[in-house]
Amino acid sequence: MIKSIKNIHQELMIEICTYLRAVDLATLKEVCKSIFTTTILSTAIDYLVKNIYTLTNPSKLQSIPSSIQIRPDYLFIREVSCILYALSSPQPTTGKGQ
Repeated sequence: MIKSIKNIHQELMIEICTYLRAVDLATLKEVCKSIFTTTILSTAIDYLVKNIYTLTNPSKLQSIPSSIQIRPDYLFIREVSCILYALSSPQPTTGKGQ
């Protein structure tokens, strides 16, 4: 049984962080520095950028060394870029029911 959130394994913490948006990760970075370390947040952001918020082939993205800490604002930029990309995509001229 887990008696404290500090006893949760680091991989599980990273997994939890992959479900959050950049704004939420920025809040965690400021509020819970002892639990959600910069390494955990950086690893989660790296995963999100490469696998979720990618505009190109993920294999083409350069691997970021683990010594570099990725900030949540980088993820925010990727989120906004994906939204703008989706909005600028051509829309179908006809659809079902028309």
